[in-house]
This record gives sequence, C-alpha cells and structure tokens, in this order.
Amino acid sequence: MPVKKTGSESENEKKMLMSLRLVMHWTSLQLILKNWLILVLFLGHQVEKHYMGKNKTKWAKEPGPRNVRTRAENLVTAILPRIKRCARDAKTPIDCFYLRFDDRMLNYIKVD
Repeated sequence: MPVKKTGSESENEKKMLMSLRLVMHWTSLQLILKNWLILVLFLGHQVEKHYMGKNKTKWAKEPGPRNVRTRAENLVTAILPRIKRCARDAKTPIDCFYLRFDDRMLNYIKVD
C-alpha cells in the first residue's frame, strides 16, 4: 500500500529536487565554460604565431627551427657596400679627406 506523504515531506522533496537541478545546471555550466576556455586558448595559441606591426609586417613570436637548411631565396646575393681599394690605400687623414672632396668641389667651396 502506498504511503501517504504529509505536506512538509512533499515540500522537502520539492526543495531537494530544486537544489539538485540547480547543482546539475551549475555543473553543466561549469563544464561548458571549461570547454569553451580550452577551445579559446587552443585556437588562440594556434592562430596567433606572430605579432603584427603598424605597417602590417608580421614578426614571428618564436624563432624558426635551427636544424633546417636556409632556402636559396632567403640568401642575400647582392654586393654589399665595402671599402674600395683606393680607400684602403689611404694612410693619412688628408688622404681620406681628398677621397671625399675632389679639386672641383674644393674650388666650388673656396672663398675669395
């Protein structure tokens, strides 16, 4: 035979069910937030591997691999500025001065 419940017992059951639903809702909300945070951190780490400069230049956050051969297109093959032979042969400051200023320039600067 079913037991008849009093009003206070049914009230207690309702409160227990409400608190249980609230705990379950809170737990599922925590799980959703945790998964969302993991997803955001994972995607953010994967997408942003560089800094963006004001002029839209991409700067890598991490250095490239050290054990990889440098590609041929990344090598500088242009002749870089160097000291010319005549400048190497100049021994005194006056010789260096005359390398920079020739007679024509000195005549132009000359004050009478």
